[in-house]
Amino acid sequence: MPRPIHVGPDGFLTGDPEPDLDQLQAALSNLADAGADTRIGHRVDAGNPVQRPVTPQAPGARAPLAQPVVNQSAPRRNGFGESRSRADFERAQRHSRIVALLKIGLPAFAVLTVIVLLAAPFISGMSLPSVDIGPTKIEDGKLVMDNPKLKGTDSNQRPYDLTASKAIQDADHPTRITLEKINARLPMSDTAFARVTAGTGIYDADEKTLRLGDAVAVDTEDGMSIRLQDAAIDIASGKLSTQNPVAVDTGRAYVSAETLSVEDKGSRIVFQDRVRMTIRPASESSGTGSIAIPTMPVIGAINSQGEDASTGQVDSAGQINSAGKAVE
Repeated sequence: MPRPIHVGPDGFLTGDPEPDLDQLQAALSNLADAGADTRIGHRVDAGNPVQRPVTPQAPGARAPLAQPVVNQSAPRRNGFGESRSRADFERAQRHSRIVALLKIGLPAFAVLTVIVLLAAPFISGMSLPSVDIGPTKIEDGKLVMDNPKLKGTDSNQRPYDLTASKAIQDADHPTRITLEKINARLPMSDTAFARVTAGTGIYDADEKTLRLGDAVAVDTEDGMSIRLQDAAIDIASGKLSTQNPVAVDTGRAYVSAETLSVEDKGSRIVFQDRVRMTIRPASESSGTGSIAIPTMPVIGAINSQGEDASTGQVDSAGQINSAGKAVE
C-alpha cells in the first residue's frame, strides 16, 4: 500500500515516490484549503500569474512544492536612503499639470486674448492667429512665458499683431492668465491702424472678462488718442467700461469724463460724470470749421446730472461744428 503524501518542513512532498492520483489530489486540496497556490509551475508576481518552467525530476526524487511568491517591491529611496515622501509625489503631480498648461493652456489663451481685444471698439472679425511661443520657465509654481507674440488678419484680411513681455499662468488657477506690458497693433480701416498698450492684463476664462490696467493707451495713425487708467471688457456682451477718468483727443477736439462705457462692440460710446469737451478753432486745426471724430460712430455724452449734453452729442457721421451743433 502506498505511503500517505504530506508536506515536509522543507516544503517538499514526501511519501510514496509514485503516489496514486487520489492521494495527490487530496494533498493538493489540503494545500488549497490552507491558502496556497496549487498551480504547479506558477508563481504570483505583483498580483498576476507568471509562467515559470518546472524542471523534470528523476524517478524517486522529491519534487519541490510550488509556493505562492508575491512581488512586494520595497519603497523607492533617494540618494540619502529616505523614502519618497508624499510632498515629492504632490510636486510631481504639480509639475505634470504645469507641463500640460505649457502644451495647451498658453497657446489657447493666446488666441482668446486676441478675441478679447477684438471685442473692443476698434475692429471686428478675425482669422485664427499664428502664435510664437517664446522661452518658458517655472517660477513659484507658475508657468511663465517670455515675449509671446501673435499675428493674424481680420475679416477684411488686414493684419494685426499682439505682443507681451510675459504671460503668466498659475497651475492652481489655470483659467486665469496675467499679461505684462501688452502692445498691440490693430487695424481700424484699410489704411489706418491703432496702437494699444497696457501695463497689465488679466484674463479670466470662467468670468469671460479681460481687465486691462496700469495705464491703458490707444493711439491711431490719424492722430486720435485715448487714455484710461484701466478698462474692463466683458467678452460675452461686448462691453468695455471704466470707472476712472478717461480722456479722448482727436486732434480737433478733446473730451474728458469720469467714467466711460462702450456698448454693442463699439457702436455706442457713453461718457458720463463731469464731461468736458474742448473744440479747437479752425485756425488751430486742419479743416474748415467742421470737426470730424473718426472711429467713433456714435457718442452719447452725459453730464453729471445724468442728462444729455447737447454740445457733446455727435451724429452718425461723427461730425460737429465749432458751435457744438451736429453737422447735417
